[in-house]
Amino acid sequence: MSIPVYSTVFIALQGLLGNFDYTVPNGYVAVLRDVDIYASNLGPLNTVVRIIDPNTGGTVWFHDYGATSSGWAQWSGRQVFPEGEVIRAHVDNDPADVRACGYLLTRV
Repeated sequence: MSIPVYSTVFIALQGLLGNFDYTVPNGYVAVLRDVDIYASNLGPLNTVVRIIDPNTGGTVWFHDYGATSSGWAQWSGRQVFPEGEVIRAHVDNDPADVRACGYLLTRV
């Protein structure tokens, strides 16, 4: 029996500041595979970007852009989020572009 696998963009935002949540739909399991970030931090404070599992409070990935720095960062891995759980992107102090993708697996 084959199980359908769907490539999915969970988060695709330009200029995120604060939180954005993606909730895994009922009947699916999400596998977070890649995160790409671009930040152009012009302010005097560091811009901090985190991908968080708010269900456990755990940080999946963290990147810190120093004051007045900019650039691109990427994470690749495999983090599993069951149905109903949340993948959260969080950006502090200065906006950043955030894209997170992976797979949605149907539950059997």
